[in-house]
Amino acid sequence: MKYVTEALELEDTIKNYEHHTATGWRYISSFRAERSGKLGSVLDVIELVWRCILRKQLEKFLAVILGSISAAILLAEATILPSGVDLSLFSILINAVEKHEVLVQVAAFVPLMYMCVCTYYSLFKIGMLTFYSLTPRQTSSVSLLMICSMVARYAPPISYNFLNLIHLNNGAKTIFEKVKLFLALILMINVVYCIFHAG
Repeated sequence: MKYVTEALELEDTIKNYEHHTATGWRYISSFRAERSGKLGSVLDVIELVWRCILRKQLEKFLAVILGSISAAILLAEATILPSGVDLSLFSILINAVEKHEVLVQVAAFVPLMYMCVCTYYSLFKIGMLTFYSLTPRQTSSVSLLMICSMVARYAPPISYNFLNLIHLNNGAKTIFEKVKLFLALILMINVVYCIFHAG
């Protein structure tokens, strides 16, 4: 039923776009009652402008912006290992505004959030195909725990990868890297203890 409704809406949008002068720039739906009153005609005009003109332009604009962010992330990923080469746009941006704390936070938040949204969106889409899926008002506690554990497993690698992308000046260490070094030390002590205790 969802796809039929979507097809009817697309057909209405095409008809309204082709005959917008004849309808007085009002959106006329074939399966919804016409809006009445002065505010109803204004809403019909806004709906026509949004569905037929603005929505398409906004989608194109977002496609260009998000494609540029993806290309910048790929460029930064390609130059993680070579020392002395800093082609990461995020690193250049963050190091350029390092004296302004708010700008640093914004410059770090946008690409990190984009990476998280892309990762978790695909994770949840894959989850929808399996036993552990989020279903409104029907998700079991086991499914919630599995999804939470998957989200928790992905958070540290994404954060560490982002820290590698931004190449901090003067080899500065972040709190995340200090905690990671501490955890690596605990893991090494644990391995040594297991070796000597088992032997």
